[in-house]
Amino acid sequence: IIMLTRAAKRISMGEFNVRIRIISRDEIGLLASSFKNMVARLRKSKEELESYAKELEKKVKERTRELNQKVNDLEKAKLAMINMMEDVNETNKQLLEAQEKLKESMKELKIMDAKKDEFISIAAHELKTPLTAIHGFSQLLRNKAITKDKKKMENYLKIMERETSRLAQLVTDI
Repeated sequence: IIMLTRAAKRISMGEFNVRIRIISRDEIGLLASSFKNMVARLRKSKEELESYAKELEKKVKERTRELNQKVNDLEKAKLAMINMMEDVNETNKQLLEAQEKLKESMKELKIMDAKKDEFISIAAHELKTPLTAIHGFSQLLRNKAITKDKKKMENYLKIMERETSRLAQLVTDI
């Protein structure tokens, strides 16, 4: 009984490798035998728990490594997204600047188009004036009465020459 008591104290402190040597076949022997079986089962349970704990620790390390990898991947993805957002912001800024330049160019084109229209209108009027005179006097020169009057005919021809020169100068100026 004293040996069983000492063994029980050692087992209660976590020492499961205790050897009990009781050879008796009476009630004490039966108690010692039951005690040995209990110690063997406790030792086996402890070994299984330690093995399970090691396996769990291994799995925790593996999962922790996987999680760290995922965190790193997410950080990289986050950084890539931030860079993309900065690129998009820069591109948007450039697009807005280009749009403003385009608006200014459109305003200038409209002004230039109006000036072109005004120029064409003025040029057409200026070109028509000598043409009208040339045309009118050429029509008059078809009249036989005027062609008989050499002085009138000469005057009309001078006007036509002057208007032709004027027309040529306008074309050159344009």
